Amino acid sequence: MTVKSETLRNRVLMSENPYATPTTFEPAEQQRRQAIWTKELKSARTVLIVIGCIQVLFGAFFLSKVRSSFDEAVAAEVQKQGPGYVVDRELADQAFEEQKTLLYVLNSLPLAFGVFLFVMAALVFKYPVGVTLGSLITFITIHIADIAMDPSSIAKGILLKIVFVVVLWKAYKSAKTAKAAMGDGVLSA
Repeated sequence: MTVKSETLRNRVLMSENPYATPTTFEPAEQQRRQAIWTKELKSARTVLIVIGCIQVLFGAFFLSKVRSSFDEAVAAEVQKQGPGYVVDRELADQAFEEQKTLLYVLNSLPLAFGVFLFVMAALVFKYPVGVTLGSLITFITIHIADIAMDPSSIAKGILLKIVFVVVLWKAYKSAKTAKAAMGDGVLSA
């Protein structure tokens, strides 16, 4: 078998799994690229796990505060109506019961997103670019939808939201660097 046909055969084998270690590199170069691949994807996985943990904690906190948040909203509405306004507690409880499912679903979204990020962290070594880009897009989409439903939410936790977007973008860049290390792009030394 000639060198050219051996290289062609290896490239065909690489195309079956774009994230597999290419066999067209010298052993030392292959080890260096594998080390870069592993380091970058571990970094991306760590980002997804940390943000996932924070989202799960926020979700659990929001779920524990559903009823008190509802009561605070009722109290704020009473304040708007003036000092003589009295709330029928029975009607307020009935309104909560009618809206309970929706309130719990909406308040569990951060928890569900945290679990989503855990799943993405588990898949990052198999589909690095898609997983990290999908996580970033999902995070941005969730917060745009939140702003559409409640425009005042843009200011709530804005610094943390910006940090999360930057860190998720870094995870995406790490995944792209890992992919480049495996021969699918230009890797700077």
